[in-house]
Amino acid sequence: MLTTIISIAAYAGFLWLFEQEGWLAGESGTMAEFMLKHPWLEQVPNLSKSLRIFAVNGISWAIAVAFSFVTNKLYVFESKSWARKTVWREAASFVGARLFSFASETGVILLWVSVLGGNEIFAKAVVGQILVLILNYVLSKLVVFKKT
Repeated sequence: MLTTIISIAAYAGFLWLFEQEGWLAGESGTMAEFMLKHPWLEQVPNLSKSLRIFAVNGISWAIAVAFSFVTNKLYVFESKSWARKTVWREAASFVGARLFSFASETGVILLWVSVLGGNEIFAKAVVGQILVLILNYVLSKLVVFKKT
C-alpha cells in the first residue's frame, strides 16, 4: 500500500512539474512540438498529452519499483537470501513483472483519458492502481519470490 501512495504522490508531483514547466506541452518548444513535425506522428491524437502521461507515469513507476523491490523481498514475501545470484534473479524477474504491470497501467490511463475522456488522476489513483495491485501481487507470488 505504501508503494501505491509513493507512486501516486510521485505521479501527481511530476504531473504538476510538467504542467508548470511546460514539459511535453504542445504550445512550447518541447519534445512534443519537435515530434509533431514528423508526418507519421500527426496521426496520433493528443500526442503531447499522451507523451506527458507516459513520461510522468514512467517516472512514478521507477520510483515505486525501486522502493517496492526491497520491501517486497524482505517484508511481504520474506525472501531472506542476499546471495548475488538470487538477488539478480529476483530483481530481473521483479522488474520484468513490474514492466508488464506498468504497460498495463499506462494503457488503462491512456484509454481512460484519451478515449473515455475521464479524469487523469482518477485513472491513475483508482482504475490503474486496482489493476497494478492485482497484477503485482500475483506475479510476485507466482514468479518473482516463489518458494523453491
